[in-house]
Amino acid sequence: LDSAIAVLEQAGVAKIGEHVLALTDRLDEGLRRMKADMRTPRGEGISSGIVTFHIPGYDNVALGKALQREGVITTWRPTGIRVAPHGYNTFEEIDRFLDLVPRCAKALTAS
Repeated sequence: LDSAIAVLEQAGVAKIGEHVLALTDRLDEGLRRMKADMRTPRGEGISSGIVTFHIPGYDNVALGKALQREGVITTWRPTGIRVAPHGYNTFEEIDRFLDLVPRCAKALTAS
């Protein structure tokens, strides 16, 4: 616990928060380009370290499980797929996720 707290203090909680919001902004923008239904409110003065979405025409649970098979950890419910990046995540991981979503969705259609 002491080591974990030391890492947080060294990185800076505010800096970690800024990074998380930058990750979720990138995630939100990419999903909107895919025409996803965004379930997490965002806008002027509204932000979150969590992004929940639904891709129209696809079952959230099936898509969530397909993403999990690709090594992506999300939480899925019938109402949406929840992604919660944190300070240790990278922009490259967000980009990989955004590449995987349509590929996994397409694979569901093909099966």
